[in-house]
Amino acid sequence: MIVATTGPVEQVQDFVVRVPGTWTLTPIPAADPCEITLDELLGRTTSGLDVAPTSTIPPAAQADAGVAPVWMFVGRVVPGGLEVGSPDGNRFVLDAVDLDLIDQLVEPSVASTLGLALDIEPDERLARVGRLVAAGCARPAADEEIPVAQRPRTRRPAPTAAEPEPITADPDQAAQGALTARLADAYRLSSKLRPVRRAVERLRAGWFR
Repeated sequence: MIVATTGPVEQVQDFVVRVPGTWTLTPIPAADPCEITLDELLGRTTSGLDVAPTSTIPPAAQADAGVAPVWMFVGRVVPGGLEVGSPDGNRFVLDAVDLDLIDQLVEPSVASTLGLALDIEPDERLARVGRLVAAGCARPAADEEIPVAQRPRTRRPAPTAAEPEPITADPDQAAQGALTARLADAYRLSSKLRPVRRAVERLRAGWFR
């Protein structure tokens, strides 16, 4: 006997809620939410609905930029990854490498230190971190949020040759120097006038005889 069904069978879709440190599987409609590991999540990305990722290529993160996890985001499991919607309306499909980066991002960090254990080039890691920020799955972090041990060292300007400080004369020494100069001038003048004085004295002596 064939049993007729009433109405279309609704397809179950897997959604995942991410909060820092935890992946929570939330099938709709159906079972209650349950926590899963990253490996379990990746095992579910082999099936799902086809989706075309956005053609937007966001800028890569700077190596010394701070990056932090967002408090929560939701994605839909699709073939090859997790589909998420960015705050500006773009759609991104996060693949296994993206999800691994998110799994490691549990506190504010420096972009260049995220995913060091992954077998990808540094430029690609920074490009992926930039995509995660654009997708709303991570956010920029201020230096104050990053642990002190991870903060990039402040670049100091190259030392320049010190300019000699101008010599400022001491007023007392200046006055003493001026007095000494005057005394020296007076002594020299006195020496020049000494023969004149003698001649005058001789004239006076002869005049009053």
